[in-house]
Amino acid sequence: MREVFAYRSAGRDPLRSLLSSGDIRPLLADLRLTTVVYDPRYPARSVAVFRDVSVNKRYDVRVDDELGHMRVVEIRPTEVVLTVDEFGTERQGTLALPKKQEGIP
Repeated sequence: MREVFAYRSAGRDPLRSLLSSGDIRPLLADLRLTTVVYDPRYPARSVAVFRDVSVNKRYDVRVDDELGHMRVVEIRPTEVVLTVDEFGTERQGTLALPKKQEGIP
């Protein structure tokens, strides 16, 4: 009997340093939620737009999309819930739309 392993993200060289590669990008701290297009009748069709401020890159995501070591769990009208996989441990993070400043339409 032979033991078989299946890796979820089998595209990265496991011996190459994560710090020298861009595989850990984007980081949750570098993402800003800029837009949410929420469909209340069919939430699975909702789309969120992130901006990675460190490299000025845009990401359009839906539920179950992956961004580096993060996965989109839920899109709400004003926020997005992400699961962050950090070397075998998972935690959840939430990014919200910025509050509108008073006097600015």
